[in-house]
Amino acid sequence: LILGSPELALRTLTGPGDKDLPGLLAELVGRVRSDPHDLTAWTLLGRGYLTLGDANDAAGAFRHAADLAPPKSKPALLAEYGEALMVANGGTVSPPAEAAFKDALKIDPKDAAARYYVGLAYAQRRETKKALDMWQGLLADAPPNAPYRSMLVDHIASLTAAGVATGTASAPNIGAMVAR
Repeated sequence: LILGSPELALRTLTGPGDKDLPGLLAELVGRVRSDPHDLTAWTLLGRGYLTLGDANDAAGAFRHAADLAPPKSKPALLAEYGEALMVANGGTVSPPAEAAFKDALKIDPKDAAARYYVGLAYAQRRETKKALDMWQGLLADAPPNAPYRSMLVDHIASLTAAGVATGTASAPNIGAMVAR
């Protein structure tokens, strides 16, 4: 108050508010320091760091969370770990991110996020057939109202069209993809 920042003094007295993400992250850091086995705190910490644009710290938090997670929760946390590694790498699926996605698939071969990103890794390496196989399988398993369906159809059509342009694939049958 003496220095002219009453909002900081008030936050110190009352704790962070709902919209004070840095303050909430500071509390989560305190929680994981006092209880390093708090899976929820590690998961929320990873998501918070990612929201603030700190992908490296997010990856570390998700790695801890995945290490603590029971088998049922592990694939989703490994996928979040891989996504954070990807963001830290400028959007490219790095070898450690791909390994995280593949580890998730070893536990749950139907994990949608891991399947998508492994397909993306193949596409980035121009392994078009592997990418198409991964994404077409994901599309076949996706519920009709899945929010990622249209993006997946676009990616499949784009890869297939690129194959047509280079003479390595036939034109996409969008109707068949949607029907699946």
